[in-house]
Amino acid sequence: MAEKQDTQKTEKIMTFPHLVTREVICALIVIGVLSLFSIYFDAPLEDPPSATRMPSPTKAPWYFLGLQELLVYFDPWMAGVVIPLLIMLGLMVIPYVDFNKEGVGKFDYSKRKLAITFFTAGTILWFLLIIIGEFFRGPSWVWYWPWESWELHKALPPATINLPPVVGFFLLALYFATGFILPIKFNRTFYQKLGLVKYFIVINFILVAFGVVVKILLRLLFNIKYVLQTPWFNI
Repeated sequence: MAEKQDTQKTEKIMTFPHLVTREVICALIVIGVLSLFSIYFDAPLEDPPSATRMPSPTKAPWYFLGLQELLVYFDPWMAGVVIPLLIMLGLMVIPYVDFNKEGVGKFDYSKRKLAITFFTAGTILWFLLIIIGEFFRGPSWVWYWPWESWELHKALPPATINLPPVVGFFLLALYFATGFILPIKFNRTFYQKLGLVKYFIVINFILVAFGVVVKILLRLLFNIKYVLQTPWFNI
């Protein structure tokens, strides 16, 4: 007896003009909104530069404020070079470690839960750093709430704390070891689909990204500057 073949056909439409038309319409709407916004709202320009008067604080353009805010929590080498480099490398390796074939050509959340959640969280964190640098950092880069006046200069915060090297090394080793082992215990299928090498790469990027958040909280809540100090770099 011959097997019945599935005669159900998947409905498909051409990218042009259906998708391209929608993209053009969305682009025109965004351009129109930005144009109207720029007409009715002036850019907040400061006073002309003067050699006798330096603004306090001196802030980078808004698109670099996230990096400037990271300098509060990390060594300049880490904040200005390592973290941006890891972000770019993480985006570059996505096509080589993604095993989810069901989500190819689909952009709904159900097919890309991990990727969409991770990317959205990273985007929110980056803009949160920009908001903090723009609205919450006053003179001497001290924290000011929106209702506090910058005319009244606050005293500098107390000296930061650096953990002993032995304690810092132990905490970092424990953090990464726990981060590598727990996903295997709770979702071994994820590890089996990726394989050892891809699993190592993916988890390492996730742990580093989550570690940035942890380091920011340690600085804000406990005034800890560096978890680990070495002659070559500080974390």
